[in-house]
Amino acid sequence: MGNSGFHGSSIDIFETTEKNCMDSSHFLAWIDRTACLLRNEFGKYTKIVFVINNAPWHNRLTNDTMPPKRSWRKEYIIQWLNAHNINIPVKAAKTELLEIPMKNLPEKRYEIDEAAKKYNVDILRNSHSTKACKKTAKKNVHSNFGLRAPYKLPLNENDLCEQHRTEIENEWYRSINNDQNKSYWKPVGCLHYLFIMTDERPIQITSTLHGDNPQNHPNASVGISVLLERISVLRNDNIALQEQIVQNVLQFQQQEKQTDEILEKTLSHLSMTNDNLTIENNNLKEEVSNLKHQMNRLIEDKNQLQIENNILKQQVNDLQ
Repeated sequence: MGNSGFHGSSIDIFETTEKNCMDSSHFLAWIDRTACLLRNEFGKYTKIVFVINNAPWHNRLTNDTMPPKRSWRKEYIIQWLNAHNINIPVKAAKTELLEIPMKNLPEKRYEIDEAAKKYNVDILRNSHSTKACKKTAKKNVHSNFGLRAPYKLPLNENDLCEQHRTEIENEWYRSINNDQNKSYWKPVGCLHYLFIMTDERPIQITSTLHGDNPQNHPNASVGISVLLERISVLRNDNIALQEQIVQNVLQFQQQEKQTDEILEKTLSHLSMTNDNLTIENNNLKEEVSNLKHQMNRLIEDKNQLQIENNILKQQVNDLQ
């Protein structure tokens, strides 16, 4: 987060059914993606620092600085020693080979540090998580109370009944002044404010998904659980929508298939009709051709008759 609050584009929220689902590969990908995003957004010279709390997935070593494991086979250990230019004793046993890297370990380099370094982003490791800070503040308060009271208030609330614990706490509150009370609970109040800010961003995302006003959201104090629930609802709606789309596509494909069959039958019928018309046309052409031949023969016969008639007329004239 920066001066303007949480950086929405870098928040990574995902749903899982497994406990402790985060792993070093997922976190490394987030570091690389977010470092690149922030560097492009804030420019080349802006100071960017990632604060992490040393969770197991934050501390995976690079391959070249990772020491050999006891489960490795002997030849793998020898390869590691050769890669780091370490002399190997002749005929050394596996246990002896494992002792050599421990005395010659290279300087630790972490994968997330190397990923952030590409974008000139620093990694700051905090030895205590936010939850640990809260527990520390609570322990300090109870420790101070133990110095003032003739008995000790157990840290485990189940060790006392509700009424007894309330009486002890009220007695302690009456024994201190207002300034002391503020100094004791101020760190806890700061952490509580941090928790509220942490929950505010998921609520804004949830409200954006539903088009609500975050200030008027009925579940504004729930936070991440509400967001995951809303995401689950949206995912289910998306699945239902996909199923409906698939159903519509299948229905359209079926209608298209039926239309293709009708068109195929129609084209086949038209083709047959066209063939029949072609045959009839050819027959008509033959009949016309025959009629022309007959007409030509009739014309020839007519001409022949005219010639014969002229000859007869000539003969009659000669006889006269």
